[in-house]
Amino acid sequence: MSGKTSRRKGHRAELEWVHILRDLGWENARSSREESNYLDACGIDIVNVPINIQVKAGAQRGLNYSEELRQIKEKINQKASHLQDNILILAHRKDGK
Repeated sequence: MSGKTSRRKGHRAELEWVHILRDLGWENARSSREESNYLDACGIDIVNVPINIQVKAGAQRGLNYSEELRQIKEKINQKASHLQDNILILAHRKDGK
């Protein structure tokens, strides 16, 4: 799969979660690609909600959930410490649909 295809799939998955969170009442939920490159670099894909969410879509070869979460927590502690008390969720839809 090409890099462009993977990026599009990831972006679609993030937008799906944005819509889910808006439907749950967080009207200001946005993709960090749209809102904040700074938070996107921390591994946070959805912003303006009281949860830190990293979204994955499709098969992820060698993905270690514990290590991924540890790295995100480390980035948050270093770059966005005001968000370190938020719950961290890694949402992964393996089928990519």
